[in-house]
Amino acid sequence: MLKFSLFGFPVQVQPWFWLVAFLLGGGFRMRGGFDWLPVLEWMTVIFLSLMVHELGHAFAVRRFGGWPVIELQMFGGVTYYENRFDRKERLIISAAGPACSLALMVAAAASLYLLPVPPFLREITWMTMWINGIWTVFNLLPVLPMDGGQILRDVLGPRHFRLSCMIGMLTAVIIGVVLFHYGWTFAAVLLGFMAFQNYRAMR
Repeated sequence: MLKFSLFGFPVQVQPWFWLVAFLLGGGFRMRGGFDWLPVLEWMTVIFLSLMVHELGHAFAVRRFGGWPVIELQMFGGVTYYENRFDRKERLIISAAGPACSLALMVAAAASLYLLPVPPFLREITWMTMWINGIWTVFNLLPVLPMDGGQILRDVLGPRHFRLSCMIGMLTAVIIGVVLFHYGWTFAAVLLGFMAFQNYRAMR
């Protein structure tokens, strides 16, 4: 496991993260030669994008006096912190990650269309825009444990926790079926796993 500190936040990167990033980057399609270069670019952009996202959560936690720990796992990133915040603070913490991802997407898009980006950086900038755009939309689905699900849970309140789980389960199933139909198998499987998690939490 890779461990380091960034802006004072402890960071842990699980080995499974690199494997999934390698596969998402097209690792199965490598045939030799320079095929490794775009895969490495994808892995780098995925790593940096997730770090920016989790740093958004971490800085928000620190703002409210917490001590967060960032971990990159198989299916993304998690920022751990003590559960002592009120609903408003938790909403801000949950929204801070997607807000940073959206800001990174906008910055990448602005660079592509407004600045003379060198050719060797255009593909990486395009990857950054695409990954952060897709991830922000996906992550804001009202499905626990994603940020959209956590925002819904805190908006509805603890007395309606089962309702938030039910909404998350139904959303994950419907969107998962649609994504599977269009060939997004990995995202569909991930949503299926989350649907099961929401079902167990609801029960």
